[in-house]
Amino acid sequence: MTELAEVLRAACQAAGTSGEVFASLAGVDHRRFEAAAEGRGELDFPEVDRCARVLGLRVADLLAGLAGTAPLGMLLRSSVDEGLDIRALLVTEVHEALGEFLRVARDIADLERLLGVVIPELPRLGLLPAEPDEHPGERAARTLRAALDLGVEPVPSMRGIVEGRFHIRVIWVTEDQVDRALDGACTVDPRPAILVNLLEPERYPWRTRITLAHELCHLLFDVEASTRRAVFSPHHRRRAGAEPRARLPAGLEEIEQRARAFAACFLAPAAGVRAAVGSAPPTTETAIRKVGERFGVGRVVAINRLQHVFGLADSDRFHMETRLAEPYEADFAGDDVDVPLGLHGGALPGLVCAAVAGDRIGAVRARRILGLEPTDPLPFAELDAARARPLVARAEVMRRAAERILMQRWPEAGLLAAAAHEDDGGWRVEVVGGGVGARQPAGRGYLVLSGSGELLAFRVDPTPPA
Repeated sequence: MTELAEVLRAACQAAGTSGEVFASLAGVDHRRFEAAAEGRGELDFPEVDRCARVLGLRVADLLAGLAGTAPLGMLLRSSVDEGLDIRALLVTEVHEALGEFLRVARDIADLERLLGVVIPELPRLGLLPAEPDEHPGERAARTLRAALDLGVEPVPSMRGIVEGRFHIRVIWVTEDQVDRALDGACTVDPRPAILVNLLEPERYPWRTRITLAHELCHLLFDVEASTRRAVFSPHHRRRAGAEPRARLPAGLEEIEQRARAFAACFLAPAAGVRAAVGSAPPTTETAIRKVGERFGVGRVVAINRLQHVFGLADSDRFHMETRLAEPYEADFAGDDVDVPLGLHGGALPGLVCAAVAGDRIGAVRARRILGLEPTDPLPFAELDAARARPLVARAEVMRRAAERILMQRWPEAGLLAAAAHEDDGGWRVEVVGGGVGARQPAGRGYLVLSGSGELLAFRVDPTPPA
């Protein structure tokens, strides 16, 4: 059995899936995958890379035998055991976003180590004694508020707590990058990190604050996270008379319910809600506005808290949710997202820039981490031109592409690709003949290529003159 075969079998075992299911998650033909896993075939690098991403690993990590301890592998294995519908992952491609998020967290941790950045461990908080009929999420929220000495005051900035107090790295994405089926995700391994999907821009900063609080609960209070398992949070928004969008296995749904309750109670504690509402009837728009504005939560969360704190009936809630809403605003500028968005955004670009400037990593690795091509310059104004310039000029890439086309179409003609020039959005590559040793190659025509190197048109004479 080949080394690759052993690695692929270990990957399937880590994810708790068959080879066919794992191949589907990786986007690899299952017959090629199974042949490679049995030692009867090979996979190319992009295919191995996609296999590694299923577990949230880079190729080097996968080949180093880290499949068994990969946080995403643990999540997949436990989720499959509890009945998670793999087809739902395939339709939304959420697993690809989770895998890339875990890989970015590994890159961030590596860069921090190279730069000498100390990564503090998350605190272990002993839960306060439970109060009568208290939800586990509310108990956890009360515990953290006490640890941070917040009392019943509003949280001025969730980013300040998550990034400033606990040094958790946050990756911010939008729904054009990650399907809206995913609200967020988190991991403690290889360092504490959170993924936030910035859904519904018109509801900033409400969604930002509630998602950060939700994921913080997972990191601080869920054994699933503390045992090195990644946790993901499907998009969930309750509407009157509607079922949640995502159905999770019982075990995962339980920790999601706890995190939802934690987020709402941490941002809007019961005593604070009562004080904010004052003498206003709790079913009115005035009460909703007072809670939303004071604690920086959206309308749905404000209604949730009013129903829970004042014991409102479901019929009251229904009318509150379905009547015409009165908009409100609040100033929580500390939760504005002012960093680069995307799976390779957040703190990652700054760390890469510092590592390149300090000669901790080279230009090739910098581009791999950022997902750039060799023809892309490094996007850092702080770097000198020599460090930032492309590794390979675009014209040279087009010349090499043309040379491959010439070899495929006229392998015996001795044609060579010469100068490449940008032309009307494409590239015109001159073709010469005479062989490699010719002192004065003769002009033999040209190729027209697209920006991606595909052949659009050609005028070539493959026959040398008599």
